[in-house]
Amino acid sequence: MRLALVLLVVSCNMTLHVEDEGIRAQEIKDIVVVKFNLNNIDPSSIKVKGHTHYGGLSCDGTEDQTIADCDHAELVFKTHNEAGLISEDRRIIFQKLTGNSHQLRSVKQISDSYFEISDLAYAKRFAKAFAHAVELCGGKRSAF
Repeated sequence: MRLALVLLVVSCNMTLHVEDEGIRAQEIKDIVVVKFNLNNIDPSSIKVKGHTHYGGLSCDGTEDQTIADCDHAELVFKTHNEAGLISEDRRIIFQKLTGNSHQLRSVKQISDSYFEISDLAYAKRFAKAFAHAVELCGGKRSAF
């Protein structure tokens, strides 16, 4: 699956727009827009979790990793005190359907989110830069 990713940062407000572009998108298109302010993020919650590209096996040593390389990562993060300050707008479009069944939409406030990154080494560098940006915007550790 290929994804198009648009990351927009204005001041400390961040918008992440992720959309399918691959063959799967010809039938089912998944579009997610995530919005949050960096000052609402707990910098100590920012973690990189490596995983395999195929099969999504974790790279933390708990699963058999002999069949694939740990070449991808998730950069996960949470809001300060896990408050629901991240807006997630998800639309799933069924390309071949019409009427009410054509699209499902979910809009909610959440307390955690993530970036998918296709290079584990880059993900670690990005996590440091992301944490620094959070701190510059006033993000602080959770009280608990």
